[in-house]
Amino acid sequence: MRNPERIDRIVNLVRECWQLEPGFRLTQLVMVVSGHPENGASVWHDEDESMERKLQSFIDGRRRAKASQKT
Repeated sequence: MRNPERIDRIVNLVRECWQLEPGFRLTQLVMVVSGHPENGASVWHDEDESMERKLQSFIDGRRRAKASQKT
């Protein structure tokens, strides 16, 4: 069985991503973050750990971009 503690971690990351890009629909956000924007079937095979890393990477990238806009 997968560790249920991952759920809150991942949902919190999704929330943070979505707040950084509130104009996205949920499915758009998932597709962009997943790295498979042209092929939704590929997302089906992503493991939670992989998606968790991708969500964090998305957040980090958006934060860097916003920080560079301020300077």
